[in-house]
Amino acid sequence: MKRVFATIIISGLMLTGCSAHRAYEDTRPGKFEGEVDIRWLKPDRFLYVPSRVNPLRFTTADGRVFEPKPMYTDGGSVPRLFWSVPGYSPWGIGPAYIIHDWLFMAHHCNAPNGQTVEFAESAQIMGEAIKSLMEKSVVPKDETVFFNVVQAVKTPMAKRIWDKGACDLPSEAVAYGTAAEALQALRNEADLMDRQTSAVNSERQAASDPALRWDLEKAAEHFRRRADQTRRAASAIAAASDSGQPATQTLFTINVGDLLSGAPAE
Repeated sequence: MKRVFATIIISGLMLTGCSAHRAYEDTRPGKFEGEVDIRWLKPDRFLYVPSRVNPLRFTTADGRVFEPKPMYTDGGSVPRLFWSVPGYSPWGIGPAYIIHDWLFMAHHCNAPNGQTVEFAESAQIMGEAIKSLMEKSVVPKDETVFFNVVQAVKTPMAKRIWDKGACDLPSEAVAYGTAAEALQALRNEADLMDRQTSAVNSERQAASDPALRWDLEKAAEHFRRRADQTRRAASAIAAASDSGQPATQTLFTINVGDLLSGAPAE
């Protein structure tokens, strides 16, 4: 997605603004409430942990409510080159990115609400989420940023991720448990990824269709990568944490409700 964002941003910055203005005006805002709690795992890999008391929720313009569950995220898939451009940092519109990531993950994991949203709607909801933040001055109003991000999340590449992406949700132990509980859960997850890798490799060896073999090879590569990432996370927890301490440390917490009632964004 980073390459897609680069192309969209460069093109969007050259627009006269008419298309961006029209798209912004045609989008109805929704409503945010709750907290955004993001925890650092490793560079460009974060864990969203819903508050037990005040979880993030987004109500769309037509009244649908989305409440993300614990999930991995990298914020917005914005190329590093554009991070210094106002509005384009990975967390510049963080709550909207969380909602959009959840729509994809809910779709991949057959989670509640996950099968009621089509791909085209995911981009529409992203637009509503961004406009909600801009209209309440949580983030600066910028119709070009709005337009570029919405365009980026409805490209053919994004559609392929929607269609082919895998379910990858952390366990409750990783999100809320102690280091000891998370360590065991991560080890179990890595073992599961190993078993899935072996199963896919066996299916690939038995397949005769080249296209199917290629798809299965990519699937096996995905499971191997997840197993490696999971073991690295387990090693980090084992090396750095007391067994009774929380598995992760809070990087930052944003109370969207406070922002909506606070001073305008600068």
